[in-house]
Amino acid sequence: MRAASYIMGAALVGLLAVNAQATPTGGARPMFLQTDTSEALLEQGRRHLFAFRMAAARVTFRRLQRQPDGQAAALYQLATVALFKGLVTDDPAHFETFLVRADSLEELLDERPPSPWRRQMEATSDLQRTIAAGKLQQYIRAAM
Repeated sequence: MRAASYIMGAALVGLLAVNAQATPTGGARPMFLQTDTSEALLEQGRRHLFAFRMAAARVTFRRLQRQPDGQAAALYQLATVALFKGLVTDDPAHFETFLVRADSLEELLDERPPSPWRRQMEATSDLQRTIAAGKLQQYIRAAM
């Protein structure tokens, strides 16, 4: 049991580190964002997320989701919030919310042309799915 807790803790730290990455390529705005307003909302939401102020993070990312250019970034971050809550609380409802948001993000990204941000968001989402499956003791799914 201690090993599982250690692995989940390490996974959480790893996800925080991946989520803190500014851009996969220099100079571009993060996560398909096109405006200063959206970028400021993303950064504000991340500050809340890293401080584990999940309610504030969720509200901020919902505001980002209402921006014309913020849908993909918001879905990615809202999925991360749900996953973090699931990892901390072990509540299956948070994992269900995570999977719904991750599926929505996958559909949205499928409509975008190949790009460094698309690849980064898809890869991170796949990693998050693996962590969720492991936490839910779905070991075969986690291994796939």
